[in-house]
Amino acid sequence: AVRIGWCTTAAGYGCGTDAQSWGFGYTGKKAHNGNFEPYATKFESGDFVGCYIDFDRREISYSINGTYYGPAFRNIQSMSTAPVYPCVVVKNGSVKFNFGSAEFHCGNKLRNGFVGIQNA
Repeated sequence: AVRIGWCTTAAGYGCGTDAQSWGFGYTGKKAHNGNFEPYATKFESGDFVGCYIDFDRREISYSINGTYYGPAFRNIQSMSTAPVYPCVVVKNGSVKFNFGSAEFHCGNKLRNGFVGIQNA
């Protein structure tokens, strides 16, 4: 079981389980403040999940194996009041991160205007 996303420094230990975190789980559901809603298709072992954050639009979106699913969360006010960082919750599994030091699964052709977090 995996849920990945973004949270502020005021978040707890979950990923989408409180008001300061936003997550996307292997079930295809997005999560925020403990609310889980359908968003995209399920992902599984071997899939590449992209986590996008747009500070100008205050939006978070995701992709699976290069298929972009559009904004999962919009108008996120706390983005401008606290630092935001990547977060993950894993149970009986593992994940590998690429913050931009290696070529992305999509051949470094990220969504227009996006860069790996280490280059932001």
